[in-house]
Formats: sequence, structure tokens, C-alpha cells
Amino acid sequence: MSTVFSSLNFDAVDLTIGSGGQARLNNILFDQQQTFSGSLDEIRFYHTSKNLNQIKKDRFVTVYPDEDLKLYFKFNEPSGSYSARNIVLDSAKGNLHSKIENY
Repeated sequence: MSTVFSSLNFDAVDLTIGSGGQARLNNILFDQQQTFSGSLDEIRFYHTSKNLNQIKKDRFVTVYPDEDLKLYFKFNEPSGSYSARNIVLDSAKGNLHSKIENY
């Protein structure tokens, strides 16, 4: 199932991935009955539209920060002697490093 939104307004809203419960977005009520169970390799959030061919072409390619890439979580960092495993680093230019809750 898929949905196309004409516009999305995310001003000062937390990004929640894999949460159960109800959420309202642009007056549309989403009712999720289960939380996410699985693995995520990475998340890329762009401020430009990409068509299906561009997505398929770029999905296995390493991307580098540019003006359109606003958030890029690789989920394989930080490494080394850093002990907090609930931190995810933003590899885009915005440095929107985040903390994973309910880890």
C-alpha cells in the first residue's frame, strides 16, 4: 500500500520510526497496531522529489552530502571506544545527530 501526499509540514516535529499507536498528519489519522520489528540499513531524507527510477538507481550507491540531502542516518556509527549505542549520527550537512529511544 502507498500514499502520495500533496505536501507535508514537518516544522519542529520529531521523526519517529517504527512506533505503534495513533498519529495525525495533515488531518489524516494513522492507526498503527504494531511497532517496527526488523533492521534498517540507512535512511536518506531529501528536500527534493525523486522518481522511482532515481530511487532504484541510487539505492545501493554511496551518497555524499549535498544541498538536497537533509538527513542521512547510516546506523553503523559511532564506532570505536564510544559506549553509547543509542546514538545515530547524521552524515548529511545538517549534523542532525540523534538519540534512539527504546533501544
